[in-house]
Amino acid sequence: MAAEVKALFEGTWNECKAENVEAFLTAVGISEDRRKVILGMKATMKVEVNGDEICSTTFAGPNNEIKVTTKFILGKEFDVTEGEIPAKGTCSFLDGKLEAEIKPNDASKAIQTFIREIVNGELVQTMTAGGVTAKRTFTKA
Repeated sequence: MAAEVKALFEGTWNECKAENVEAFLTAVGISEDRRKVILGMKATMKVEVNGDEICSTTFAGPNNEIKVTTKFILGKEFDVTEGEIPAKGTCSFLDGKLEAEIKPNDASKAIQTFIREIVNGELVQTMTAGGVTAKRTFTKA
């Protein structure tokens, strides 16, 4: 399945549209200062597939100084150590969609789901937490 992920998602993607992201960031407990930084810039996402390992790195900032990297193997639990909220995650690939469920170590924090799919040549990432849904759309660089 990693080969299918590679065929669909591998490459560099530039954010072109964001919907309801501030509400999502609030729902997952991101601090106001960090939300302002995140919302003030467009992100670039790089997806790489090496064998069974998938690596997603999101960059933001004038010099890409903000960097969040997540490495995982489909179906295997992984630690989410970057950002403000430590968590455990699992990813799956079904019907052309790359889906992640992130469960914060702090049970009082909202579980997050991320669904990435290619729609009309764009990478659409739908994010849900605490009843709030947001979307980020990326075009291939």
